[in-house]
Amino acid sequence: NGYQGKAYILAPDASFSTDGYFESGSGQGMYFMAGAGPLPNTQWLFTKYDYLNRPVMTGLVTLTGTITQIREQVAAVTDFEIDYIGDEVLNSTDLDLFGYDKTGFPNQLAEADVLSVTYYDNYEFRDDFTWGSNYTATGYQTAVMGQVTGSLTRKIGGDMLKSISYYDARIRSFTSITENHLGGTDRITTTYANIVTPRVDQT
Repeated sequence: NGYQGKAYILAPDASFSTDGYFESGSGQGMYFMAGAGPLPNTQWLFTKYDYLNRPVMTGLVTLTGTITQIREQVAAVTDFEIDYIGDEVLNSTDLDLFGYDKTGFPNQLAEADVLSVTYYDNYEFRDDFTWGSNYTATGYQTAVMGQVTGSLTRKIGGDMLKSISYYDARIRSFTSITENHLGGTDRITTTYANIVTPRVDQT
């Protein structure tokens, strides 16, 4: 798969010159698109992926130096697969960000650099970080491999907004709970008249 073990960064003032578009020497790095000269105090958009090539984190980070210097930093990284470790090093920001490890590049990130986080397969994140009773449901499947179960999205100039999705025995989403910008939560409940026909109620 062409995406495995890769992340992508795009500078706001990207130049699509030959020298500005490159891949790390190992073939398992990031693509950068920027001019070939120094890039002082420039913000770069990044996306990190897990071992199944699923995007788990996006954000903005400041990188300085020339293209050559940044290329060397990327080439020195050997592990680009981001793993969920929240239950192992809970709230240890030296080792994790929102439950994910800091492998890959960039690896010197602060929480404020992260714009979105996506969780998959189960609800460990909810229990590890104590999301609270507003984000619970009943009658859901605890293991839903391959499904998005939760996310965090940065509010402009503010905190992360939570969202969680629950699935029934047929792996159909039947309850979604999202924190809104006013501090409340929006709960959407879907019931099914038959196998495929939904009826949606919102509270």
